[in-house]
Amino acid sequence: MYYKSFLIVFFTPLLITLYINWASAEEIYTVRDIPVEAFADNPSAAKAKAIANGRHIAFERMINRLVPLNSAKALEEQSDQTLDNLIIGFEVANENSTSMRYIANISFTFDPVLLRNFLVHNNLSFAETSSAPVLIIPVLDNDNGPVLWEESNVFRKAWAKALLDVGLVPIIIPRSSISDINDLSTDDAMGGNLEALTNFARTYGARDTIIVVAKPSNNSIDLFIRRIGLFGSSNTMKKNILVDDSEYNYDALVQYAIGMIQESWKSENLIQGKLESQITAIVPIDSMRHWVAIRKVLDNIIVLLKYDVVQLSKKNALINLRIRGTVKQLGIALEQKNLRIISVDDKYIIVQTYL
Repeated sequence: MYYKSFLIVFFTPLLITLYINWASAEEIYTVRDIPVEAFADNPSAAKAKAIANGRHIAFERMINRLVPLNSAKALEEQSDQTLDNLIIGFEVANENSTSMRYIANISFTFDPVLLRNFLVHNNLSFAETSSAPVLIIPVLDNDNGPVLWEESNVFRKAWAKALLDVGLVPIIIPRSSISDINDLSTDDAMGGNLEALTNFARTYGARDTIIVVAKPSNNSIDLFIRRIGLFGSSNTMKKNILVDDSEYNYDALVQYAIGMIQESWKSENLIQGKLESQITAIVPIDSMRHWVAIRKVLDNIIVLLKYDVVQLSKKNALINLRIRGTVKQLGIALEQKNLRIISVDDKYIIVQTYL
């Protein structure tokens, strides 16, 4: 373990625009609205069977949410008793039963501590930091050139009707309204115009955009994915997908792109086993309102195991932070709350960034 001090500095203290509630720990560890159906000799037995089936589906979705898919596939199926221990509660909706049949939609909430321990015990690296919401910009680059808002963009239409499961990267799809057409051009999207894209994302309550380009050819589709935002742009991910008889399934392509986006985020935020870090931070403040806002952010940093206030004055707070993972991972988590860590003279400074 090593300790390092750094300063937390906020520009324009009266304007406190800190993201707090993108995704709470409970939401990340909850799998919602699983449709279940089961038959048995009586209603109680059918319900019990449906709930047991739902637990297994919820567990699979939860593991796929947190663990890289290559690792998740290697995990063996777990017993009903194991899953019952990992789940702390469930909610039932749209319930209906007959003498032999039970149907419902069930949401399951997992115990974060027990599930983390389960993953560590099984030597599985996992991510649990949720990204700030991102706005998808779907472009179809065909023989006539790239199109975004045109009716011929069947890729955009596939995104508009896509089922978006909850993941660590919340995804927003633009409505393709007249204002959208006026606010963002195809050239700005393809050229990665940061100002135009940031302003467009702001209209949807997002900070970053993800440009997703589908480029079909004779027997394949090239998929290009790039995240662009205030904290910089990612490298472009590229994937060539073979198709049969030049029949392009854009609905399946959308789900493939979503998988790439989620997997990329997980790989950047993986927690390795029981790795922990500790740092000491000085937090400059100018009012109790300011300090309360900072504490609300810290309370919602999921990789922050604990923080203790060592000293509090009118001008600053001295706090010790215990991190699950590395300081870099804490920095990524803070960025999602509109904060950023920079290094100056061997000290860390966290500054606020505005939408």
